[in-house]
Amino acid sequence: MDKTRRRGAPAPSRIAAIAALCAGLTLALAPGRAGAEWFKGNTHCHTSASPDSSTPIESLMSWYKDNGYDFVVLTDHNAYTTQAALNALRDARGRALVDADFLLIPGEELTTSQHHINGIDLPARVAPASSISAAFELIWANGGLPQLNHPEYNFLQSRDIIEEVSEMSGPMFLEIFNSHPIVIERSGPSSEDIWDGVLSTGRLMWGVAVDDAHTLVQGDRPPGGGFIFVDAASRDKAAILDAMERGRFYASTGAQLADFSHTRSLYDVDAPGATEIVFIGGNGAVLERVRGDFASYRFRGDERYVRARVSSPEGFAWTQPVFVDALPPNEAPTASISASTARGPAPLAVEFDGGASGDVDGQVVTWRWDFGDGGVGRGEVILHQFEAPGRYTVELTVFDDQGEPGRETLDVEVLAEGVDPEPSPTPEPEGQPEGQPEGQPEPDGQPEAQPDEAEPNPDPRGSVGQVRNEGCAQAPGPGRSGGPGWLAALLIAALIGRSIDARGRGRV
Repeated sequence: MDKTRRRGAPAPSRIAAIAALCAGLTLALAPGRAGAEWFKGNTHCHTSASPDSSTPIESLMSWYKDNGYDFVVLTDHNAYTTQAALNALRDARGRALVDADFLLIPGEELTTSQHHINGIDLPARVAPASSISAAFELIWANGGLPQLNHPEYNFLQSRDIIEEVSEMSGPMFLEIFNSHPIVIERSGPSSEDIWDGVLSTGRLMWGVAVDDAHTLVQGDRPPGGGFIFVDAASRDKAAILDAMERGRFYASTGAQLADFSHTRSLYDVDAPGATEIVFIGGNGAVLERVRGDFASYRFRGDERYVRARVSSPEGFAWTQPVFVDALPPNEAPTASISASTARGPAPLAVEFDGGASGDVDGQVVTWRWDFGDGGVGRGEVILHQFEAPGRYTVELTVFDDQGEPGRETLDVEVLAEGVDPEPSPTPEPEGQPEGQPEGQPEPDGQPEAQPDEAEPNPDPRGSVGQVRNEGCAQAPGPGRSGGPGWLAALLIAALIGRSIDARGRGRV
């Protein structure tokens, strides 16, 4: 029997999800989407069609609609109400209950003395089965979603559920909170503990909260104690059930989330008004406890799975698990720094550019700079001024779209004010003119070359000799006296030029 058969023509995402489950893969929670719209619903309630309830269906469904619910699954004990009958329901004023703002989904609670299992969105009544696994198979075969109800009420343990579903593949749901008074008062492991026991074996079951309403009387199984919020593309049955199959919903008794999502590195929970967010892993271990209404947990890789429980003045909320071993690995980004200069006198303004940083399996989204002098900054390109002389190590940390960091450093040397960052080369010693015997002076009036006949100097700053010729002493031209006096003047000019160049002033 095909255990993953679903209703009619599944959406492409549903086909992909079911195919992955059939292949034996462990699905991780789908990442959140920007601008998520959450639809409030309940997947377990009873009307007068159940032997233990006398509440008219119109009255119960009117209560849900009047109290802001977007959808409800009707699940009477071994009884079924068709979609057509649900769509035809009217409230006490004669108005249609089902409209663009309120949706009813047909279902049934397959009830035996050993277990209670909801079939969500069934096309017809399904007879109860002798075991959990047999009931799941019947529900899948009829295109529905199976939900195991209040396991602690039936004294089920994690091992009982695991024995039934360990070899099965398909979307499965487990009640982790049920506000029925008898369920709450039942001793033994809580549904949340049982859920952790199942998840710790690697078997994925999405967690739901319900009210299991039977009456409208407070204190006697009333509606409103537990519900789910589904992140669906629209308020219609196909979209809501598709999102549920993918785990894009959270269970709640009153706390509300803006979003929960994960990347390959982080699990984020945004819960305005929350007082505490607790991340939970394998065997129910507390991984991290955060005070406040936002928390981001970084996966270590050994947690088995990660989920979150949120506390607020309005109640609790539970997010769906992410199986860490099913997450693809994330390559860290590579940071790269370029600078307009890395050496110069104080005060030294430098433009740093991290634009060449990259990520092979994503993109860089954040650049953080530490300039080594107490200054920090953010941005792909940034200008910073170093005020005091010294050697500074500038560090760039980049983060990719999975929150993984990458780092690079660059040293910057800031010199004392007035120190030349690039000292001029020491001139070569003066020698005898070419072709002149050593020790014999140049004949008067016959210089080796006139200034306008000198070969050009490839150094754009000019040599010391050029400084002498242009500003300190003229070489003898026609009619000028040469000899030792001229050579002395040249030596004095050379010394003056080197002194000026060393102080960084008077350079040509």
